[in-house]
Amino acid sequence: MLLLNNFLFKYLFLNKAILIALLLTISMGNLHVSHGEDNSVGGVVLDQAFLSLIHRQSSREHVIQTLGSPSFTIFDPHNYGMQSFYYVSQKKKIFPFHFLRPTITNRTVLKIVFGEEGLVSKIAIQSLKDSGFNPNKHVTTVPITKESGFFDRLLNPDKKPVKLGS
Repeated sequence: MLLLNNFLFKYLFLNKAILIALLLTISMGNLHVSHGEDNSVGGVVLDQAFLSLIHRQSSREHVIQTLGSPSFTIFDPHNYGMQSFYYVSQKKKIFPFHFLRPTITNRTVLKIVFGEEGLVSKIAIQSLKDSGFNPNKHVTTVPITKESGFFDRLLNPDKKPVKLGS
């Protein structure tokens, strides 16, 4: 009886463990397949139909009505008071699990320069693969420093802050 009980317990327990592991694997696979990878667009959606409505000699009001408010503007007083509108769009790949950080797959910048009369004088589209974007080449950006947490300061009291992006 003891031998039969030991036999049943050992093999049934092993089979249950394999069955549970198999069910967990299948359910996680189904979760990944059913949700899949998702792409989202952040910022302005640069649709080709809207971009075709903007051309040279379009007014500032026409650009705002067509594309909406720009992501940011730059006014250059040294260059005859020219103003530039920047529309930034970025595509992100979102993963089904929350602990995986979304990654930026593409960043597109639409630059519209207005001349003296407030009419479009230049249109440029720039696709950026890296995360660095500085519209004003004359200004250097200040490096961002990462604040060290409590445990970092406790373990490394003489450590200086880490500069991000360098």
